[in-house]
Amino acid sequence: REAEIAARGYALQVTPQPGVSPLFLLRGGERRRIEWRGDDRFALRGVEGEEPVAALLETIDENPAVVSPGVLARPAIQDATLGTSVLILGPGETAYLPQAAPAYELLGIAPPALALRPQAVVLDGRQMEHLDDLGLGLADLLGDPTAARRRLGERAGGGFVDPVRARVAEILGELGAPATALDPNLEKPFEKTRESVDRALEAFAGKVAAAAARRDELHSQRLDQLLETLQPGGAFQERSLSAGFFPGKYGESFGAALLDQLGLDPRYLSVVDPTRPTAPAAGE
Repeated sequence: REAEIAARGYALQVTPQPGVSPLFLLRGGERRRIEWRGDDRFALRGVEGEEPVAALLETIDENPAVVSPGVLARPAIQDATLGTSVLILGPGETAYLPQAAPAYELLGIAPPALALRPQAVVLDGRQMEHLDDLGLGLADLLGDPTAARRRLGERAGGGFVDPVRARVAEILGELGAPATALDPNLEKPFEKTRESVDRALEAFAGKVAAAAARRDELHSQRLDQLLETLQPGGAFQERSLSAGFFPGKYGESFGAALLDQLGLDPRYLSVVDPTRPTAPAAGE
């Protein structure tokens, strides 16, 4: 299954471990991975010795709670237990399912239907105004914060490196033909030289832009605040903030704003503004 997934161009979320069970056994207060030893024996990772699989089955019969699934077995066991009809998942959880699919086949259960959950980010009206004032979009901040910071620096007068970088690249390009005409073996050294010079100028341009952005203290601070709002501690809001954070900050009206502004198409990111007036319900 892993080879098929990789052949289709998808990254494996879990490194394959031949001979390793997707289950853990709780013994002596420690949760240890079960590893198979041939057809009828097993061992616990980090513990010396082997035991018959029959003993493991007996342990499970006596107390199923001591055995827990790993990430690849959890979906199938969960759905076999709960009788799940539809799984509503985010992109991260969905990425594991191709590797987890064999567990459904092994247990003889039909996998549930899948649906991507809606995606949203919370920015209030004042923060959106700051974003517009910076001349940036959400895609800039969420996609490449370093490039966003550079653009801000260029606006503050730090964009003078890129034109020079383009001219240097053009001049360097003129060296390729005569060099390879002299000796074809010079092609790789030439390419490495050109790439090295371009990377150095790119890094320098970033430092210049950052220095220019720091001089524009107000906009630099606002950019930092927006980045921290969108990704607190470097993680998305949904992974770093508790469910009570936004209601605590904006009050009871936050729930109504979320329901009113949340789009259900998972291909698009909804921007929820808790300070925007909520449309009245039908009949009000």
